[in-house]
Amino acid sequence: MLPTERFAPGSRLPPEERRLAALDGLRGIAACIVLFHHVTWPSHITGLTFVTNGYIAVDLFFVLSGYIISRKYMWAISGGAAALRFVCLRFFRLYPLHLFVLLLFVAFEVAKLVLIRAFGFAPGDSAPFTGTESIPLLIANIFLLQSFNVSSFVSWNGPSWSISGEMFSYLVFLIVPLTGLLRMRWLAAVLALGALGTYVWVGYQSQYSNMTSEWGFVRALAGFAAGVVICLMEKRQEQPIADSVPWRLDAVVVGAILVLMAIVQGPWLYTVVGFAVVLVAMLRGDQGAVANLLSLPLPQLLGRLSYSIYLLHAFVAVFLTDLIRYLLPGEFAASVWFGDVLIVVFIVLTLAGSALTYRFVEMPGRQLGRAIANRMASPAKPLAT
Repeated sequence: MLPTERFAPGSRLPPEERRLAALDGLRGIAACIVLFHHVTWPSHITGLTFVTNGYIAVDLFFVLSGYIISRKYMWAISGGAAALRFVCLRFFRLYPLHLFVLLLFVAFEVAKLVLIRAFGFAPGDSAPFTGTESIPLLIANIFLLQSFNVSSFVSWNGPSWSISGEMFSYLVFLIVPLTGLLRMRWLAAVLALGALGTYVWVGYQSQYSNMTSEWGFVRALAGFAAGVVICLMEKRQEQPIADSVPWRLDAVVVGAILVLMAIVQGPWLYTVVGFAVVLVAMLRGDQGAVANLLSLPLPQLLGRLSYSIYLLHAFVAVFLTDLIRYLLPGEFAASVWFGDVLIVVFIVLTLAGSALTYRFVEMPGRQLGRAIANRMASPAKPLAT
């Protein structure tokens, strides 16, 4: 049974406008992996190779984004007006939550400044608005430049470097439909080789420099291009998705990813991205045991909240750790069990906060972007949102 039959019976929506449940669930799991990666206080999971390698899940986001975006928009953008509507939709999908969480960090720095002036001390390891929370880096974050080598370290809301790279990938993506590259017979092969070569370079450079703030936009573009390749290959297939991929091997691919994340360290970890590409290609048909698991209510909920989880969790972690150090000095070193309890609090606060930001920040932002884009669109056919 095809995914459109399972999730939208009788729907007349074209395939590119239908959601794929398995990929939504996969996005939610990836967000949680990144969340655990940022548990830096002593606990029973801190330092585990799988957890410290959790940053590689960000590359899965890029692959997913490349596939989903190209699937929805590649053949819908035929001119400058459509391109502007696309940029409008994607900007309002990403930026409102990015700005909201950035303002939370600013408010926290202001609160520390007030505490210092009132009591002479405040939470945190540095003075307010210095170091990773400096004013110049705040400006870079506001303009989504934090993945363009403006500093040698992530700043303010650390995970948002990928949002900078994501937005850049959208702009580069427009070159394909606007220049006629879609008619290029070997486009998929060129993009695949480009993505592979870039990730080889990323793996090499990761030994010497930060592949988030320094050259993160290149890493984002490589993963995005890999997702576009999946879409291009899918478009060329004549048989249904369910018959065109060996989805019965999905558990094997997931197992390979888990093993690599549990034992591999350093540049070779980027081999996980290759398996992630294969997994996305398999799951896009919503077939198999892994797809069924990812379609369960919990992964679907996490998928729906994934963007909020991803952008909000770092603020929750900073707030919790600084608050505990301020109120209970030395408590972190007392017991890893205390750290385990703090992880539970961290998860609960992040999920609760994500539900709120999804409802009151993400959705209104998307609705605003959709309204603006539809005003720009021709009355006959607004661009898909």
